[in-house]
Amino acid sequence: MVGLLIALPNTRLWRRLSEEGRILRQSMGNNTEALLNFIPRMDPEELLSGYRKVLASIYSPSEYFERAQAMIARLGARPKDRHVLSAYAALFRSFVRQGIIARYRVSYWRFIGKTFIRAPRHLGLAVTLAIMGHHFFILCRRMQSKPTT
Repeated sequence: MVGLLIALPNTRLWRRLSEEGRILRQSMGNNTEALLNFIPRMDPEELLSGYRKVLASIYSPSEYFERAQAMIARLGARPKDRHVLSAYAALFRSFVRQGIIARYRVSYWRFIGKTFIRAPRHLGLAVTLAIMGHHFFILCRRMQSKPTT
């Protein structure tokens, strides 16, 4: 996961920036909102623009699923499933939300299909990673739609 640097209270960074008069506001610790709580040395607009470009790149569905596929390819034996019923419910919701409704459904099915063919024992993990990716995609879309100021 990628986030912006935040100066948290009572840290060396906070004290240094405070002494330099660069603290804008106290932070609640959420580094996914694309809000700076200090004045950076580089242009803030350029910094936030670059951050959004990084997010758009690494959390594009095709890029995310490619990384997840590479991780699955390196795994060994599959751990035992403990919550079978909840796993089936998550699988069904994922198939509907990501495989039918989502704009990235082609990338989703490509990812699920490759896992099914190359490492079927990790299909459950693939669905888990796809669900996690869905949340990253939403976060990224929100960042892209926010104004840069």
